[in-house]
Amino acid sequence: MFYRHLLRGSLYPSFVGTNLLRLALAAALSVTLSSCGTAPTKTEQAQASQKAPSISAVKLLKMAAQATSPERESLVLQAAQAYLDTGKLSRARSLLGTMDADYLPDHAFIKHTDLLSTIALKDEANFLAYSLLTKPRLDGLWQQMEPATEISLREKRALVFSLLGEAERGVSERINLSSLITQEKLDNTNQAALWQDLMSLPVSKLETLAEEQPTDTARGWYSLAALAKNNQSDLEHQQNQLQDWMYRWPQHPAHDNLPSDLRLLQSLIAKQPRKIALLLPMEGKLAEAGEAVRDGFFSAYYQSMKKGRNLPEVRQYDSSEDTLNAYNQAVTDGADLIIGPLDKEKVSELSLLPSLPVPLLSLNYADSPPPNPLRASTNLA
Repeated sequence: MFYRHLLRGSLYPSFVGTNLLRLALAAALSVTLSSCGTAPTKTEQAQASQKAPSISAVKLLKMAAQATSPERESLVLQAAQAYLDTGKLSRARSLLGTMDADYLPDHAFIKHTDLLSTIALKDEANFLAYSLLTKPRLDGLWQQMEPATEISLREKRALVFSLLGEAERGVSERINLSSLITQEKLDNTNQAALWQDLMSLPVSKLETLAEEQPTDTARGWYSLAALAKNNQSDLEHQQNQLQDWMYRWPQHPAHDNLPSDLRLLQSLIAKQPRKIALLLPMEGKLAEAGEAVRDGFFSAYYQSMKKGRNLPEVRQYDSSEDTLNAYNQAVTDGADLIIGPLDKEKVSELSLLPSLPVPLLSLNYADSPPPNPLRASTNLA
């Protein structure tokens, strides 16, 4: 009911919302206060407005009950933040639900959106998060935000776009994020998520979008993704295309920090694998898709053979049941590179291993970016 009310929007004018907030604060205090203390002083209220970390949610609510707008709303938001920081999601959610965000001043509206969208994503209420993070008012307030707040909101926007299948919007948001992030670790995490969004799109779509993008950065990403999904069975040809991309895009952010699967490709070309193992499903619902991948791989393989290229030995293993056993068998048989599996759940299973003795070029993505850069992924779908 709480989320249904929020999605429906405000039904009350601002003065009614103010009265409801006062009543809600009284109710919140009756639940959370275990004893009656002295009334907060003006000094304490001023400290709370500066987000003093030592002030508890209970005390913030007590101050808010005696404050007037807009200080009252600011204190309630701080209390909601305190509850959220301590894992008390239901209390934070209830507080935020008492507030009519449409009538909040800009800075409070931003904070309310940030907090409630965080809770919505934790609750897996993705459509609510989407509605909060795509409000037209929010798009007009980016210039007013602190960098950390903008990063938080854009990260959640990118995530919800991906969760709801809007990969192109996710890519655009993560490109925006890359210009804000200053920490290398966060930048690498953002790039991995950006690449995963790109790899969810078919090659034809990537090629079209590469021509339509308004900025060099976006055009470079889409063209790089298109070549990464083309000619995966002919690693040498793909490497030649990658070298051409590197020559044409010397200033692109991916030039000196390629996605992990393309770094793996460079490593494989340098090492020239002698034995390749294909981990593909031979039975079950993905058997037909596995056959298509196998046929496409060997078609390109024999074309390369006709051109006189030095090719590795290739052997197929069934990943329908025990994927880990199939992987280990390929390692035992001397594989230098293992391609597969195709099933997303089985990719996730392998991605959880602490280490992989032989590089894995998977044919799908795990639910989260792989922690090990050698555990690279590329999507043939």
